[in-house]
Amino acid sequence: SGGQLKDQTIHFFDLLRWITGDEAQEVYAIGAALVDPKVAEVGDVDTSIVAIRMASGALCQIDSARRTGYGYDERIQVFGSKGMIESRRQRARGVSRYVGNNVIDEGLNAGWFERIEQSYYRILDAFADALSKGADPSPSLEDGLKAQLLADKASESLKSGQPVKIEG
Repeated sequence: SGGQLKDQTIHFFDLLRWITGDEAQEVYAIGAALVDPKVAEVGDVDTSIVAIRMASGALCQIDSARRTGYGYDERIQVFGSKGMIESRRQRARGVSRYVGNNVIDEGLNAGWFERIEQSYYRILDAFADALSKGADPSPSLEDGLKAQLLADKASESLKSGQPVKIEG
């Protein structure tokens, strides 16, 4: 798969650039195989944290977990001097049940496909709309390459245990 940072977290690297309109300058990644020891045997992790310094000076953090006991879990938070933006796990349904002093919420989506299903259709619609209007689709090939560069540098950091500068 290329590792967690290249097949799972890469989507959040792309989202990070889109949310901030900024470019990453430095990345530091740590991770471990906390759920499935077999993941470590192939040199990968199932849980990771990536800290990113953006060109503007903003600090960002991406937490990824391949498995949790309560469902699929990924989050991205971007902090700045004026506030924070966060993308986090979503409940499978927006239903809460109130019983006595307890609130019981619907669980999380079991996996990645269930989590992104609706946004995938919207992305395809936006792509088709751009093509029909003769506009450049977004995200672009350059966006994809920059997300891949960030994933490569984060993987390098994970292996070395050191922060890695990002050039270009």
